[in-house]
Amino acid sequence: MGAVDQIQKLGAAEETYRATHGRYAKSLDELLMHVWVRGYTITLEGNGDKFAIHADSNDYQQSGNRSFFTDQTHVVRYTDGPGPANAASAAVK
Repeated sequence: MGAVDQIQKLGAAEETYRATHGRYAKSLDELLMHVWVRGYTITLEGNGDKFAIHADSNDYQQSGNRSFFTDQTHVVRYTDGPGPANAASAAVK
């Protein structure tokens, strides 16, 4: 599975967690999920009302040219080049 697929899967898992617990999980450990995508570091941060999932390239131009982001809107966003994507980045089409 690629980075986009994994962060979409995590976003769906966050919705399931919220339906059960009344809030979003604050971490991958709390969500009870561990993901691995070759060449990317996947992180999840939540505060109960919101969450942010990042898939950041470990070595730009070697492991991937893009970094990805999604949040409670479930719009997957990306950035070309080194550095993380965020809520202001372009949407994946």
